[in-house]
Amino acid sequence: MTEKIKPTVNWGANNVAWCREHDKHGVCHKCEAKKAFDAFLEENGMFPIGGDLFEDAGGHVWHESNIEDEIKHQKKGK
Repeated sequence: MTEKIKPTVNWGANNVAWCREHDKHGVCHKCEAKKAFDAFLEENGMFPIGGDLFEDAGGHVWHESNIEDEIKHQKKGK
């Protein structure tokens, strides 16, 4: 029998979110940050080149912390 994949977020009593991966109630900021990070990579045509370095479509190399800073900067601008 195939095993069902468990969702990352379960909705418990009173519709309170529960993150299975990080064992926390409410919106899991770690999961939300990963979603934003992955979306940024995809939107900018970036791919990992090793360790915590990523290359964009123009050949520029970005460090993970620079990407996180850019995401924070974009959120402040909205």
